[in-house]
Amino acid sequence: MLTRQKGNVGLGLGLQGSGPSLHFAHDGRNNGFDTLLVAYASKGLGAAIMIDANEDSGATARLVDLVAREYRWPDYEPLTKH
Repeated sequence: MLTRQKGNVGLGLGLQGSGPSLHFAHDGRNNGFDTLLVAYASKGLGAAIMIDANEDSGATARLVDLVAREYRWPDYEPLTKH
């Protein structure tokens, strides 16, 4: 699932970084919920966010960015501009 297929995409997951800094992400939306998962392939770091709203505010990305900053994820590029 984490082998680049075309561009920065694995099998259903967006990929960033390489080697020990390889991390993956996937977002989703159901009626009433927005979700985002970001995790490192080999570091044991990650976050899964689910909010009970369908909005395009970027709330899930901002929450993951806050977790990444608080826990000092290495080589992480924020999903939102601060």
